[in-house]
Formats: sequence, C-alpha cells, structure tokens
Amino acid sequence: MQVHMDIAHHRTLAELHGKVDPADSIVGWFSTGSGVSSGDCLIEGYYQQFKTAEKPTILLMVDTSIKGGDFAVKAFTARRVELTVPQGSDVMDMGFEFQEVECKVASSQGLAILTQQNAAAEGGSSSADTGPADATSLQYSFAQLEGLLEKISAYVDAVERGAQPGDREVGRKLSAALAQMPRCTPEEFQRMAADGAQDVLLASYVSNLVRAHISLSEKLGASSLPIY
Repeated sequence: MQVHMDIAHHRTLAELHGKVDPADSIVGWFSTGSGVSSGDCLIEGYYQQFKTAEKPTILLMVDTSIKGGDFAVKAFTARRVELTVPQGSDVMDMGFEFQEVECKVASSQGLAILTQQNAAAEGGSSSADTGPADATSLQYSFAQLEGLLEKISAYVDAVERGAQPGDREVGRKLSAALAQMPRCTPEEFQRMAADGAQDVLLASYVSNLVRAHISLSEKLGASSLPIY
C-alpha cells in the first residue's frame, strides 16, 4: 500500500488558517472511509506535533458511502507503539495504535434535514444548483410539522369529547410547548418562515463549499485535511 502525503500543503493550510484566526488551534485531522488503515499512521505521525498532554490529536473518520442510509462518523485517538530490543538500548518505532472514542454529532435542524434528504435520495447530480432540493427539504419539514399538529389536535379533541382518557404528563408537555411558542401576527410568522428558508439555503451553500474544498484537496493530492 502506497500513501502520498503533501506535508507542505498541510503546513500551508495550517499557517494560512492561523493568520485568519489565530485563536484556533489544530486538534486533529479528518479522513474518509469505514475505518483506519495502515496509511493513517503516516498522516498521524505529522499531526502528533499538535498534541498536548491533556488533549491528544483526534482522527475524525467519515464514511461517505452512506451504507443503509447511515452517515457514520467515528473518532479515534492514537498512541505510539514502540518495541524495545532485548539486551539492548535500541527502541523500534512500530507506528500507532488507534483507539475509538465516543463521538457525538451535533447539527442544526437545517443541516439535519439536508443530511436526511441526501441519505434518502437515489442517484444524484454533480450540479451546484440545489434550489429545488432545498425547497423540497423545507416542504418536507412543514409537512412533518403539519402532521404532528394534526395528531395533537385529534388527541385534544378526543379527550374533550371523553372518547379517550387524558394523560396528565402529555398535557403538561403540551402546555410547556405552547408556552414556548412566540405570539406573533401572520405577517411576523411569514417573515420568520422566510428567514428559515434563508437558513436552509445558507446550509446548502456551506455544504457546496465543503464539497468544493474536498474536490480541490483531491486534485492537490491531499485527501486528508486538518480540523480546527
């Protein structure tokens, strides 16, 4: 197995980002695939310079194959493995041992909807024009909301008619949800909905930017990039 790593490219990325935002620090790197491989030891060897005693470097592995509709994301830490030669002072570097650690993915509602739509979509297009897909995602979100409201309305009507016994826990949760809803006029609600649509379009723009960034890195011969 041969691994090509453009160290100058990685160093340049780190230096440029440091100039843009000096407060950020490199915490690790990311790659794509279903698991670690022997070639990851070479890349980890470079990023070991950024680790500290309290914070080891993190390898974020993203499985882009989306097998079974699951967008798998795993995180690993690495520790160096060394072999001491018996009856001698020589120490052989055997590489790194990767250990999986807990990884939680947090995303906004707009990004979550886009991820669900991309995972459920069959086929695909390389076109950067994702306007119709964004409109479909927003329509899907409103359809889900409408369905939930219909279920709640049917439940409340059934309890009022005496056709179904009421649940105090459900009533408290419905009361808490209604208390959190803002009181607004139809005009204000339309403006809020328009702002939400803009958020979805912004999320789409960011996803296209990441896609372009990955495509550029592949053409430059660096499929693994630092994360901050």
